[in-house]
Amino acid sequence: MARSKEEIEELARIAAEQFMADLSATGAGGGDLKAVSRRHSSIHEELLSGWSSEDCIIFHRRYSDDVERLVDSPSEQPSGYLYLLPAQAGSKIDRAAIREYVRRDGEALLAAAKKGLNVHQLALDQKDIVDGHVVSLPPEQLDAFNRIYLEEMEASTKFMNSETEKALRKAEASTQPAGSVGKIGGVFIFICLIIILMAFLKK
Repeated sequence: MARSKEEIEELARIAAEQFMADLSATGAGGGDLKAVSRRHSSIHEELLSGWSSEDCIIFHRRYSDDVERLVDSPSEQPSGYLYLLPAQAGSKIDRAAIREYVRRDGEALLAAAKKGLNVHQLALDQKDIVDGHVVSLPPEQLDAFNRIYLEEMEASTKFMNSETEKALRKAEASTQPAGSVGKIGGVFIFICLIIILMAFLKK
């Protein structure tokens, strides 16, 4: 699926934020920073698989610029949240952390929808990032993670469906166009309930 320059740069920005936040959290806990770098390199390799060389150049240029920006601005806290997920054997499978990750991914999709970006593609790219992050988990831990992740996605979808219905009712009673609310909410629900579920069924 073709990506616009704006969509590629948005994904690169998210990836840079995720890397720097993961690096910061790992460093604060005395973890292996080189392992974080290797893991994110693997994530990018999977994420960019099949991309054109032109798109890869756009991604890497924006990614490098954002990493450099975050390094040069230590007071600016990276908003990435990939560190919430388990990454290696023995890592705790924390439902609360997974729930928070799902919530933040949903916010990123809604923000992209409001910008008019291709949220369908972004959702698939987000799933690639998750897959690349947890790929080193042993089978039993990976199964436990996938089960909880799917449960939290379903719960998030139900919540967003409820919130969208409330927003639509509110829009109908005011001058706010209901179409824009329904479009954003509908896109989110479709992505969460169909795309993510299908991704798990293929495993």
